[in-house]
Amino acid sequence: MPADVTTERLLDAAIAVFAEKGFAQATLAEITERAGTNIASVNYHFGSKASFYAAVVAHHIRKLAGPLPEHDPEIPPEHRLASFIRWLMRKMTACGNEASMMELQRQEFARPSPLLDEIVEEMIRPEIVCLESIIRELVPTRTSDETVRRHVLSVMGQCTF
Repeated sequence: MPADVTTERLLDAAIAVFAEKGFAQATLAEITERAGTNIASVNYHFGSKASFYAAVVAHHIRKLAGPLPEHDPEIPPEHRLASFIRWLMRKMTACGNEASMMELQRQEFARPSPLLDEIVEEMIRPEIVCLESIIRELVPTRTSDETVRRHVLSVMGQCTF
């Protein structure tokens, strides 16, 4: 089997296992069994379990990072907020690898690995910045940054839970 096919199969199998079990509980044996390969292929292509996990996260962040809802100043902020919420809910209820990446995020929050900061910066912070800009248009001008953050967290929390 060509190396790039093996690598892709490992990355796809790994996202599902890491999402189900988290970094610490996931085993390379289970991942390689799902990928139809052996543990030596992980060592050959990625080195350690930690570097494999980093590659899985980076691969799926790049692969699944979709564009945020557009910021069109002609559209009222109430409508942009509704659009953002619909976009976020579609993302959170997705199927396949996108759903696995969302579950991996939840695993990271519950049991953080060294990659939590990267996941936050690459996947979550852009969403928060986008939502914050919408909320800033909906609240009075003198609203504190802390209050805006609380509104952002409220929306994100309600969508998540």
